[in-house]
Amino acid sequence: MKIFEFYEMYTALKAHFETSYDFVKYKGKMNLSVSNFERRKDVIFFKKWSKQFTKKEAAQFITANLLYDVKWIGDFKKENLSRFRNQLENISYTFSNDLDKMILECELSGNPLQFWFTCVDGNHPPIVQRYLQNKLAIETLIVLNHFLKLFEKFDRDISDTVFWPMIKNKCLKYERLLQFSPSQFEKFKQIIQSKRSSSNVENHDVERT
Repeated sequence: MKIFEFYEMYTALKAHFETSYDFVKYKGKMNLSVSNFERRKDVIFFKKWSKQFTKKEAAQFITANLLYDVKWIGDFKKENLSRFRNQLENISYTFSNDLDKMILECELSGNPLQFWFTCVDGNHPPIVQRYLQNKLAIETLIVLNHFLKLFEKFDRDISDTVFWPMIKNKCLKYERLLQFSPSQFEKFKQIIQSKRSSSNVENHDVERT
C-alpha cells in the first residue's frame, strides 16, 4: 500500500470516530495535501505500516487501534489487529457468552433481565458499567441496542453528559463500519430468543425485538 494512501485512510478513520465524517459514505476519501503530509514528523510510522498491509488489512489495523483508544500512529500496535480479528471471527460466540453471563448474574441475584438496562439515580446501567470494565464486548452492547433501542432510553436516563455521549458515539461509529448484514442480525436474534426461552429469569420487560 502506498504511504500517502495509508495516511489518508488513517486520517479518514480517525475523523470517522471523532467527528461527523462518515468513512463509509465518503469511502475514506479526504481532501489532503501531500506536501503537508511529507512535513509531518511522524511520516516514518506511516512508511513503516504501509509496507506491511494491503488496503483491507490496513483498514482493519487502523480501526483496531482506534477502537482500543490508541490515537497516535506512533503508538499503534500489531497485537491490536490480532485481538480485533479474533473479536470479529468469534462475534456470535462472544455475544452468546455475554448473554449467558448476564443471565447467570440475574439468576444468582434474583434480578430480572431489565436490571442490566436500568439507570439508578442517573448512573450508568450495569451493561454499560460492565463494558467499561471490559467484562462485556462492545459488539454485545451494539447488537442489544439494535434490538432493544437501549441508547434512546440511556439518553433519557443517564445524567452523565461527558462519558456516556462518548461511549454511545463510539458504538454507533463502530457499528457503521461493521455493517452487519440482515442474516447476521437474524442470527443474533435467534441467539437472543434461544437464551430467553431456556432461561428462568424474569424477562417480561425485555421484549423489543
